Amino acid sequence: MSNEDKTIHNAGPDQPLAGRIALVAGATRGAGRAQAVELGRAGATVYVTGRTTRTRASEVGRTSETIEETAEFVTAAGGTGIAVPTDHLDEDQVRALARRIDREQGRLDVLGEETGPGSPPLRATASQRPAGCARSPHATTDCRAGRRTSAAARPAAPASP
Repeated sequence: MSNEDKTIHNAGPDQPLAGRIALVAGATRGAGRAQAVELGRAGATVYVTGRTTRTRASEVGRTSETIEETAEFVTAAGGTGIAVPTDHLDEDQVRALARRIDREQGRLDVLGEETGPGSPPLRATASQRPAGCARSPHATTDCRAGRRTSAAARPAAPASP
């Protein structure tokens, strides 16, 4: 039994996403923060990204609502929150984020995107895409947060044959 199989089978009814790996881009505040916390409540490990950190304000001067706070809320809700400062307008930072998740987890099961207008869509390689997005050349084409993680914060569905 693979490591992925063991962790997912341990998921209980109160934490249906236990063992799942999620990324919520733009999770500093608002809808992104809410998505991240709900994924945590469902038991997921959630990588939260954004530009506002405890040590650096965003370029528009926001100093409240940091990604570290969001990660703490995810953990308090029952998941594991991991804050990763990321400017999604910087392709090198986005690539580094994808490499980190791949190195630390080996996969990505759920993708939520709330980066706002002006940010390019997140892209993932075949090995990084959630299973239900395996045929999409761009992860957000089929796995935008509202399609995969809204309300029930459910995992991506298995790819059809």
